[in-house]
Amino acid sequence: MATTAKIAKEAKTPKYKIRLRNRCRLCGRPRAYMRKFAMCRLCFRKFALEGDITGVTKSLVSNTTQIPSPNDLSLHDLGFELGIGI
Repeated sequence: MATTAKIAKEAKTPKYKIRLRNRCRLCGRPRAYMRKFAMCRLCFRKFALEGDITGVTKSLVSNTTQIPSPNDLSLHDLGFELGIGI
């Protein structure tokens, strides 16, 4: 949590534009700030998992693209050929 003094200092218009520091509107965290949502990654994750942010869904791996297990692969499937009788 940001201290009250830090939040009050950031609320004022800075003398130079480069001194502006984006902060999360919910917790005041200055790092891992996402401009599009005006919040930090921690608050974003919390609200996204609860479903409070519209248009954000959790990514799922579809079952159509199955990755074969290493036990199911043969040497030929991996591109190796057995060169017996060289």
